[in-house]
Amino acid sequence: MSEKNITRSGDRLLEARRESLQQMNTTSMRPHGKLWGMDVFSWIHPNPSLVINTLHAFPFKVFWIGNASDIELALLEDKSLLDQLHALITYDSNVFTFRDEWLNKVENCAGTAMLSDSFHLLELFKASRTVLLFTATGEHANKLKEEFEHYLNLVRS
Repeated sequence: MSEKNITRSGDRLLEARRESLQQMNTTSMRPHGKLWGMDVFSWIHPNPSLVINTLHAFPFKVFWIGNASDIELALLEDKSLLDQLHALITYDSNVFTFRDEWLNKVENCAGTAMLSDSFHLLELFKASRTVLLFTATGEHANKLKEEFEHYLNLVRS
């Protein structure tokens, strides 16, 4: 094998590894430490089944801020997830369209039209010994994640 072919193969392997690591960084759950006694995580482009398994594995109830479709997909797949939730806030619609049976099982539920409005509700519904999970999907997911991280930095300073 010539040195040129080895270099091309090596370059392709490095590029594939780089892409794999970048995808893993953008699609895996990321810890953000503590806020008001809550363990804080963000997850961009989560898989509903993985979210369900993760929420069941958390040792505390979960305060979930996400878009309505992500939350609805997870709840449709596993209704027992409702027992794991302390609060639900959707940031993509101030019209809350979840089923009544779901709303009756979760102590705090709200819908907002913007993520920044969700932060005000977070401060109202916060509870120590819970997990705060922020999820985002779609074309604006990274921008929403940056807004969430900016908020965390502001309230911690």
